[in-house]
Amino acid sequence: MKDGLYVVSFESNNKGIGSGTVLVSNDAINGGDYAYYYQGRVLEAELRLRVKQFNRSAQTVFGPLTDFHLILSINEHEDNGYFLEGYVEEYPSFHLQVIAKKVSELIV
Repeated sequence: MKDGLYVVSFESNNKGIGSGTVLVSNDAINGGDYAYYYQGRVLEAELRLRVKQFNRSAQTVFGPLTDFHLILSINEHEDNGYFLEGYVEEYPSFHLQVIAKKVSELIV
């Protein structure tokens, strides 16, 4: 993935939806939403994220999951965007689709 600030929208196979922001810098990913933060790395055409809940009162697409890993394949999508699709490593039947749209370059 190209360095930048992205807005992300996601949908799970249990029909839950959500959105957040991520920052990509030198293949490192940091981001979050109102209930979780996400951190990880891009490894070739795959993204591996640790996802950890900080707002325990929020209802989310991840249900009762509070600390887990997402494995997502990365495909370019339109201009300045990506389509990611994958699963929760600890629960492989839980699938997620993500659209990431680059909204800004990084300030260094």
